[in-house]
Amino acid sequence: MTPPSPAPPTPDAPAASPRAALLCGFLALGVLGWMSNQHPTLRQVDFIGFSVRAERLWGGAALDSDLLNTLYPVGYPALLGLGQRLCGDVLWAGKGLAVLAGAGLVGVTARWLGVGAALWALATPMALEFGAVEGTDMPAAALSLAALATAAQRPALSGAFLGAAILCRYTALAAAPVALWLTPARGRLLLTLTLTLAPHWGVALWQGRSPLPDQSMNMAIGAGGPGQAPSAVEALQRAALGALEPWTAKLGALGLLVGLWRRDRRAWALSLWGLFHVVGLSLAFSTPRLALPASLCAALGLCFVLRGPALWLAAAGLFAWSAPRLAAPSPQEAQLAPLEALVEGLEGPFASSTPWFTARRDGWLVESLPLRALERDPRQLTPERLVKRARERSLKHIVLEPGRVTASNPGLRPLLSGAPVEGLRRVRQDKGWVIYAVDPAP
Repeated sequence: MTPPSPAPPTPDAPAASPRAALLCGFLALGVLGWMSNQHPTLRQVDFIGFSVRAERLWGGAALDSDLLNTLYPVGYPALLGLGQRLCGDVLWAGKGLAVLAGAGLVGVTARWLGVGAALWALATPMALEFGAVEGTDMPAAALSLAALATAAQRPALSGAFLGAAILCRYTALAAAPVALWLTPARGRLLLTLTLTLAPHWGVALWQGRSPLPDQSMNMAIGAGGPGQAPSAVEALQRAALGALEPWTAKLGALGLLVGLWRRDRRAWALSLWGLFHVVGLSLAFSTPRLALPASLCAALGLCFVLRGPALWLAAAGLFAWSAPRLAAPSPQEAQLAPLEALVEGLEGPFASSTPWFTARRDGWLVESLPLRALERDPRQLTPERLVKRARERSLKHIVLEPGRVTASNPGLRPLLSGAPVEGLRRVRQDKGWVIYAVDPAP
């Protein structure tokens, strides 16, 4: 007589042993570490601002907006600064934090949903990409998932995870009502959540400012300009379609429906978290990067349909398909690759035609002044005006990239071909990049 197959774990019970979850985490650490090593250059332009803010925080020169920022909370820059102190380079610190967060997400998934679900999560393009990219995306998603996974049995720990996630990115607030629904001890969860968020609300009280996030800038971007704002239904539809853009999310969403039909609290938790996140994105604007938590929630739904060897094989096939493609450098990375060597040894401040320009100084990234800040209408900026504006702002070097100059600063095209201009000296050039030194005024 064939023995009956073991029943799946109850929703509140661990789906895998601590040892199995730890092994999954170490596997993810190796995979994501290898993936990160394939992309040594900057991949998220927002990271430059995080580096500048972290340097001020750890250098004792923090501005009020560094301590309390209504767009980006203080947690990630503070953690980034600590990483820079430990490894000596802020970009590698950012990549390391993403790798550690991705490994943590895989380990938590194993403990909550099972080893097969963890391997599937690791193999998804979302995890392979954002688990190796500097930025707040993976840390916030991993901490939010940890908050949900621990809410039922360890509410105090869940509150700490949730607070840490919110300190990385305000959109992690979407996980708060779900964690409160899952936990039997809301008081303990709220207490540790409040204590963990003390660096945020405490500074707000000290500065006499509102602790609430302000997404008006993102809302303006999402609207596309005056009179261009979509209706609430259109915005919600756009955010939902963005979250379901990866085919793994579409496939997993069908599994979530099965989990909902079976009344599995984990399926309900993932669905609600994804839904609340999508609603939040619809108030501003959505990109595949910002939709990571919702896309991940949908993709994990496959574990409610497939289990055991079937899910393991699906994860292996997905990894074999996605890993080589994501390990290859993008055209953007190939273009940026020679820039760091070009600017090495040059003295700032810099102005640049691209927001992607970075230079290194003592292990930190140095941001440049965008050329659009030198002239009200960037298309009217000529080489002669560039010299005048650069001297007014005490700039030392101008970094030009042909594509953006042609599109946004057509008046500067002569500089790409080396036309002589009084006050500018071409000092370096390679693979399309042109760097000019600004001579002092006579």
